[in-house]
Amino acid sequence: MKVDAEMGSGGTGSENWANIGLGAHDPAVVLLIETQAALRDDVRIVRDAVGLLGGDALETEAPAMLNDNAMSSVFARIDALETGAPRSRMAARAAGAAIQELLDLPDPVREYALMAAGGRGWQMAGPGLKIMDLDVGSDATVQLLRIEPGHGAPSHDHSGIEHTLVLTGAFRDESGVYAAGDLSTRNRGEVHRPIAEPGPICFALAVTEGPIQLRGPLGLLQRLFTRH
Repeated sequence: MKVDAEMGSGGTGSENWANIGLGAHDPAVVLLIETQAALRDDVRIVRDAVGLLGGDALETEAPAMLNDNAMSSVFARIDALETGAPRSRMAARAAGAAIQELLDLPDPVREYALMAAGGRGWQMAGPGLKIMDLDVGSDATVQLLRIEPGHGAPSHDHSGIEHTLVLTGAFRDESGVYAAGDLSTRNRGEVHRPIAEPGPICFALAVTEGPIQLRGPLGLLQRLFTRH
């Protein structure tokens, strides 16, 4: 289901945002609302007009502070590479480009992404797909996805609600194309396989309330390795 900023059926009026599964003041919900509002003027106008709880919650929460030590360690590693052999300098340039990608992300997800980069960082999840866990203080799983054009996640179902907000680029799945600022909401039983569209790299913010359930051969392996 694609969620637009229109009021009414399928819209992002306050009544819809408040019922996306998590509590309205959950940090993951706040992050979704505020990030979509940063990407789309229509969402920001609706948020401000009807007093969506995301903005109210941000005013009562302590601001997320960037971990200076974490980021210093990232740049220190880049500096060390730049003083090494040509191959190391190439790695440093790649690392610098990766940090720049995060700096180009919209507020407020940028701060969480930079903090995560200074910790565990990106994890390979498949060809052309990287995932980075974001710690926002929610019981839900919050992840930043980096999907190269033509690549994506394997076909999967959901054990709970999954919300995916596109930050840059676009992806396509069985229900259509989602571009920057669009929010995809999937429920249990809605199997899909998102694939990034040609063009810019697709960055997306994903909030899930339970583990995904892979389909096909990967699903069989998942069930074998998680069987008790």
